[in-house]
Amino acid sequence: MKSESSEALYSGGYFLIRANHPGWEQLESELIPERFISLSNCICPKFNVSWGWATGNPQFALDFGIAQSRLPDFVEWSRTDYKEAMDIWGMFYTSNNAREFVNRFEVNTEKLYIVGTALPQSIEQTDWQASSDDAYGIEKRIEQHVSVEAGGAPLGFEVVSFEYSNYGHSWLCHYLHEDVNRLFGIRPNEHGLFATFADAMTVLKWIQAGGDGGKAHHPPYDVWQLLSYPLEVNDPP
Repeated sequence: MKSESSEALYSGGYFLIRANHPGWEQLESELIPERFISLSNCICPKFNVSWGWATGNPQFALDFGIAQSRLPDFVEWSRTDYKEAMDIWGMFYTSNNAREFVNRFEVNTEKLYIVGTALPQSIEQTDWQASSDDAYGIEKRIEQHVSVEAGGAPLGFEVVSFEYSNYGHSWLCHYLHEDVNRLFGIRPNEHGLFATFADAMTVLKWIQAGGDGGKAHHPPYDVWQLLSYPLEVNDPP
């Protein structure tokens, strides 16, 4: 699975995401896998460092799968030490940073993925808005034009919004799968993602042109490639 071009892929960081189905009646469809991957917090649990902050809720960390015995260490780490491995809100600098976090805090690995995100150069040049000098997280990483790590297994492509310095709503948050399949013959793959860059771009342009009737009302949207990296050094991705 490739981006179908020789263009560069800029890393948007690495994330700990647990495959899930949100249980929404609208997504109970033969087009949608039993469990799938999304960058949207609406659909999949995704690690967030603010769970350990004074203004956060450590219970979220436990619910995500951080071991109870490691919670005090996690809370301490999340106050300042996290900056060596990641930036807010849940963006690890490297896949190994994410892997070390899983090991240190004994995170439950059931259906857990280290997901690398990659923004195609053409999207960055045409749709990505220039960041300010105080940009952080994903936005800052994209502006640095860091190449995505080799060795990731391609999962697919997602059309997802970017807001509040984080990934926002996926196209599936607005239940567009039936319309997309009827109009274009496109359906999600086994990971709930678009199989090709071309399919994702077709849906992105359709949304941007208002073909969805304004259902996806949280712009701007982009196309991101998602790649899976091993949870253990010797594991296949």
